[in-house]
Amino acid sequence: MHAGDVRVALGEPGAYAGRGLPYALALLASVTAAVGHVPLHADLDDADEPLKLGEASGARPPGRFIGDAATLVRLYAGRPVDGAAYELAGVEERELVIFG
Repeated sequence: MHAGDVRVALGEPGAYAGRGLPYALALLASVTAAVGHVPLHADLDDADEPLKLGEASGARPPGRFIGDAATLVRLYAGRPVDGAAYELAGVEERELVIFG
C-alpha cells in the first residue's frame, strides 16, 4: 500500500505527489533498470530532463510518457489514472505495471 492510496481513499489532495516523490522516482528508475523492465523516457511536467526508466538494451525502442510525476507513479503501481492528462506512446499502460 502506498501513502497515495490512503490519500485517495480519504479524498485528500496530493495523492502520489507528496514530499517523497523525488525519492520514489529515483527508486523507480533504479528498480526498473535492475529488473530489465520495458524502456521508457518520461518527460515530466516539472523536470528539465526526461527520466529514463527500464532497460535500454536496444532490443526495443523506449516508449514515451508526457505528463506529471504522480500519474507516472500511478501507472507503474497499477493504480487508476482516471481523468489524468498524459500522453503515452510506444508502450501500453499494462506494460508499465511493475508493483501491481
